[in-house]
Amino acid sequence: MDGLGSHLVERHASDAPFLADLLREAFILDAPFPTSTAVSISALSTGRPPGIHGVTGYTMAPPGIDGILQCLTWQDYSSGADLTQRLPPETIQPKRPLLLAVAEQGIATAIVSHADHDASGLTLAAFRDTRFIPLRSFTATDERIAAIRGVLAEAERAIVYTYDPRLDTAGHLHGIGSAEWRAALRDIDRLVSDLARALPSGTRLYVTGDHGGLDLAPGSDGRIDIAHDERLFLGVRRLAGEPRMRHVHVGPGTAADVIDRWREALGDRCLVLSREEAIDAGLFGPVVAPEVRPRIGDAIAIPSDGIGIFDSRLAAFELALVGMHGGLADDERHVPLLAADCGRGA
Repeated sequence: MDGLGSHLVERHASDAPFLADLLREAFILDAPFPTSTAVSISALSTGRPPGIHGVTGYTMAPPGIDGILQCLTWQDYSSGADLTQRLPPETIQPKRPLLLAVAEQGIATAIVSHADHDASGLTLAAFRDTRFIPLRSFTATDERIAAIRGVLAEAERAIVYTYDPRLDTAGHLHGIGSAEWRAALRDIDRLVSDLARALPSGTRLYVTGDHGGLDLAPGSDGRIDIAHDERLFLGVRRLAGEPRMRHVHVGPGTAADVIDRWREALGDRCLVLSREEAIDAGLFGPVVAPEVRPRIGDAIAIPSDGIGIFDSRLAAFELALVGMHGGLADDERHVPLLAADCGRGA
């Protein structure tokens, strides 16, 4: 469930009674850094941290292109050009998905998600050619349940992965805890409850999130736009990642100067690390593969809670978003692993 942070469920238990009940005995996990959808889905699908699977942010600036790869759509973030040929998903994320490994053991596997995600760049990167069952809409609960039940009926053992973005979308557009977000949480709670009751007895349902989220402070208090501060845009070639965690890519030999300027300009509003400092701190996992290192910025900028870093020249629309994730705050990082035995209402 995209955006399902454990602290968020706990605070809004009245809107999610089924999830809140499961939360009492849940494991609380740390989402990988940066706390972003493409990063976490790749980690979930491969069992590897981002330093190994290679997806290091919502957007990345990998060698070989002049633009920026948006990892959800696999398009150039500025032009919208498709990048699946120039940056093959299987090359960017080279590790074998776990669903393919278990399928070789005779376990039926499938992905149940929106039809738009079928053969998308991220789906290919994370899941390769695992069987994909398309949904017409994320709100089509009966269709989703029927698809999952069909896979479970095919073999003695089966694993089905299904995805829902509605909570995250509401958080971005309206804010965490907004009326729209709470309505989405109620919808998610009903979906999980319906799945637990409708799936066959003997099925174990696990529910987790890719990240949580938090709101930015209103207006300029929560939005640093580098386009309006020469100290921040000077020397920056490409700004990747997302507002709560930025990869800052600079020209050769200029990293130290850029880092010094960013630290001076931002002060205690932002943690600014060099690439080596971020890697040594284990932010992207205990090991970072050589081919992944250039996808990490020459500098890493992690703003304080309630603050995001933007470049209105690149993506002005981001400034209108309210809820964000990507950083190291507990509300962004902590996600639940909920478990339920199914078939109680079947």
